[in-house]
Formats: sequence, structure tokens, C-alpha cells
Amino acid sequence: MTVIASYIYRNGKRAEEVALQSQSFATRDGEFVWIGLAEPTSDEMDSLKMMFGLHPLAVEDALNGQQVPKIDVYGDQLFVVIKTAHLEGDKIAYGETC
Repeated sequence: MTVIASYIYRNGKRAEEVALQSQSFATRDGEFVWIGLAEPTSDEMDSLKMMFGLHPLAVEDALNGQQVPKIDVYGDQLFVVIKTAHLEGDKIAYGETC
């Protein structure tokens, strides 16, 4: 799994790194987990689905890519798709973050 970032944020600040293993994981009040992946496989997403109890539609959207910007609410989870911009040489290139 190509992990770019995996951190617990507590009260809005990055607190500690999260080891991504196949065990279930829960946060406490005032915490959330941010996981950045590059081109995850369906097996990797299934592992994260089990670990964090992710909604199946969120996992499906993350794997399909090319989503329109949106926020979906699944119980106490948010699934967010945003368009990102970065410079490639002297041109602006656009990407996607789910």
C-alpha cells in the first residue's frame, strides 16, 4: 500500500502517526484519522474498509476516481472529494483527492 500520510488529529492538530494494520480502529471524541494513499488497490481498500468500518459506497467511489467534488455523510463518517491544483513546470495541473 502506498501510504502518503496516516495520522490521528486530535482537537484539530496532528497528534500521532497511525500504523495501518488489519485490526479494527476507533477514534475518541475530538479525533479523526487522515489517510493519504496513492492509487490503492481494491484489496488495500477492503483492508481499510474493515479496519475503519468504511461505508461501501465511499470505498467504491474512492476506487473509481473521476468523481465530481462532493461531501457524502455516512453516519459519523464524511467522504469528501475535492479537486486539487499544482504546478507542473509553468502550467497548472489539476488532480483529485477523495
